[in-house]
Amino acid sequence: MKKRLIAHIGTHKTGSTSIQKALYESRAQLRAAGVLFPSTDRGPRPSKHHSVNTAAKGRDAALADAEYKALMDEFNASGCSTMIVSAEGLSAPNPAVPEFFKRFADDFDIEVICYLRRQDLFVESLYNQMLRDPEAGEQRTISQFWRDERISARLNYHQTLINWRNIPAKVRALDFAREVKQHGLLNSFLQAAQLQGVGVLPEKMANKSPDMNLVLLLRDLHVAGIGHNHKRLIRAAKALEEEAGYKLVKHTLGSVDRALLLQQFQGINADLRNDFGIEFAADMPAEPETALERPQPGYVLKLLAAMAARRDKRDDDDTDAEAVLDPAQQAAAEAEKQRMKEIRLQRRADKTERRTEKNGQRSEKAERKAARLNGHGKAADTAQAG
Repeated sequence: MKKRLIAHIGTHKTGSTSIQKALYESRAQLRAAGVLFPSTDRGPRPSKHHSVNTAAKGRDAALADAEYKALMDEFNASGCSTMIVSAEGLSAPNPAVPEFFKRFADDFDIEVICYLRRQDLFVESLYNQMLRDPEAGEQRTISQFWRDERISARLNYHQTLINWRNIPAKVRALDFAREVKQHGLLNSFLQAAQLQGVGVLPEKMANKSPDMNLVLLLRDLHVAGIGHNHKRLIRAAKALEEEAGYKLVKHTLGSVDRALLLQQFQGINADLRNDFGIEFAADMPAEPETALERPQPGYVLKLLAAMAARRDKRDDDDTDAEAVLDPAQQAAAEAEKQRMKEIRLQRRADKTERRTEKNGQRSEKAERKAARLNGHGKAADTAQAG
């Protein structure tokens, strides 16, 4: 009898981080039930299989072989009958990603779990995330954002799932909003993975999207080239949202763009319903016709007030802490602060190195493409001259 390989592929903005943290923190509990959540120490994020995602992109055959061997060695040594890998990047519209998993087909029945959000809601959530990423430096309006071909390709859920089904794999597609409302995310995942014998996993929602006002303010700052502290702004925004009577702005698309976007994917969603049994709710949010591009002026003032209040509280807390620490404790606290600073700087340097490497790969690809085009042009000139 074959073993089970469960690939949780996201998508992005469907509680993937919450699922990954719960699985990571419950590794001993899972292993006792015969389920292996393999090591995640081969990537920069401690609770997801970033290394699997990187290897599956098909750019480095040696890396892919090494990752396959590492997974198989760990699984064979575990004595488990089921293995779960989880990375939302595995839902990328790249046929090489599911292709990587074909090598497991001789030993495993491959199953795929994929949570989906209706395309318009996914776009808004992804836009929110991109504007909160200081390295992305996103400056586009949401109307420009969703029309980008790279974004549109990610919204063709049907093609992504077909690529996985052709491995072959058994694919379970789930409506994220419906599953959270009816079952709770972690309970839904355990049901989809048929892991009821595992017990209860901790339900922890992570990466909750802040008010759209905040991300529109961040976009203004990016466009103006104004330096700012993303983390302080986000922390102040979350504190503001906790105030009584606060009304969160969740949507920016506007009814006109929303209708256009959903019309574009109407046929794809019909195929999604027919082939994978998933149908999104048809309800629409109450919103203006046009897309929101600027934060509400009143929000900016409230955010500045929240930042000032947090700064005052932090100053008070620091004073209180200094009053109760003896010199040795203060020195230890300062050393720990310095150590954490060095870790952050190293992580930032690692990110810069990876970004530089990626830019170099893009440049090489562009040069090869230019060389090919130049070669075709010379061939055409020679033929014409002949």
